[in-house]
Amino acid sequence: IDECSCDSESDQCVEQCQNGQCEMTKCAGANEVCQNGVGTFSCPCKPGFSRSSNNFCEDINECTEDMCVGQRQTCVNTPGGFNCTCDPGYELDNSGVCIESCLGRCDPTTEICMTTPTLTCSCRTGYFMLDDACTDVDECGDSTRCSDAANTLCDNTPGSFICQCLAGYTSENGACIDIDECATNAHDCTTTALCTNTAGSFTCACPVDQVLLNGVCTAFRGFRVKIIATELNNTVTTYQSSMDVIYERHFCQIILDTLQNDFPALSYDCSRLRFESGSVRGYLLLSIASTAISAETIESTLRNNVVTDVSDIAVYNADTNACDPSPCQNSGPCTEDRNVYDVSCLCTVGFSGERCETVGAQATQAPVSTPGNDDSSTGISTTVLVIIIVVFVVFILLILLLCCCCCCYFFTQRGGVGSPGPPGPPGPAFGRPAIGGPAFGGPGVAPIRGPHSLSGYGGYYDNANSVI
Repeated sequence: IDECSCDSESDQCVEQCQNGQCEMTKCAGANEVCQNGVGTFSCPCKPGFSRSSNNFCEDINECTEDMCVGQRQTCVNTPGGFNCTCDPGYELDNSGVCIESCLGRCDPTTEICMTTPTLTCSCRTGYFMLDDACTDVDECGDSTRCSDAANTLCDNTPGSFICQCLAGYTSENGACIDIDECATNAHDCTTTALCTNTAGSFTCACPVDQVLLNGVCTAFRGFRVKIIATELNNTVTTYQSSMDVIYERHFCQIILDTLQNDFPALSYDCSRLRFESGSVRGYLLLSIASTAISAETIESTLRNNVVTDVSDIAVYNADTNACDPSPCQNSGPCTEDRNVYDVSCLCTVGFSGERCETVGAQATQAPVSTPGNDDSSTGISTTVLVIIIVVFVVFILLILLLCCCCCCYFFTQRGGVGSPGPPGPPGPAFGRPAIGGPAFGGPGVAPIRGPHSLSGYGGYYDNANSVI
């Protein structure tokens, strides 16, 4: 009979069986186990316990028997067993030996704890030792780190790096390929603007009769503005090509401030066409988001409001012939010069000035600007200067020629004095005695012969008034 088990078909343990477990009081101790035997049973103590003198199973203190192997360990007794714990700074390895602990010894972010042969902290991949500390390696310092360096941005990260495609590119098969924003409709051009794909980006271009203002293609009119400045910022102006950007900013600011004050509801844009020497002669392209304003209105506004020292302001339509209608007054013919973005007026007799507006002068050709040559400061064109020089030279030559003729005539006359020829036969008397002749009671005296004019007849006469 198994006294240590309950059998539902036997009469053993009838009073002591509950839930299939034998609750017999044969082994009453809490730390005992029931062991069945042939016709009997026993109650030995559980492992870690031993029977005391009072017949109870009591816990065995294994720590008194130096159960922990190795150094730097502490034995801790537990009911029915024991634990070996390592001293602070050490940890138990798989063989049950306490070794130095990595806990708190190394930086878990940048270092790895190595326990063999001794505990050391080694730098993780992507770091190097510098001044007893693991420092991040800048992989992006190597320009070949990313395979497609031209279109890739290398981003250094702690212990590593990331290759990212530049804006406007996408990664494809390990290379950064340009995104065609126009084909994929990934642009922000307005419906009226033309999208053009570029490397890594795109451009939005408006039709020829529109300008991009605040991201929107807006209808505008273009005007060519000419300003000749004699002073800028209270300083006498002498053209310097290196200052074109400064001239552009200054001139455009003058124009835009003036127009914005009179027409605040309109949008404007201004850029330089060219500048020329002398007093700074600026030609600018003015774009206005309005089809109602005219060149005449702009010119009048600028002339009446610009306070800087300028000698001339003129405004023309950019898309039409500047001579239609002609700005020249008093029937002066107009000529458009697209090379200098200006017009010239040939004034008729009696008028002068840039636009033939001045009365009381001979016809003059208004100066046409050429690069590096500006006669506006004198008011005389190159053609007029040439004519004046030619007239002056001819005048000097005539004076020299006249002097030569006078000299020749003078020396020719002096050559006949004191060398008279043989006397000719006496001619008829004119009824006038010779000077100092017998009529005066004295001998006749031959007069000195010389040139005379006798009613236009030239000749010589002797003391007898005879023509020789």
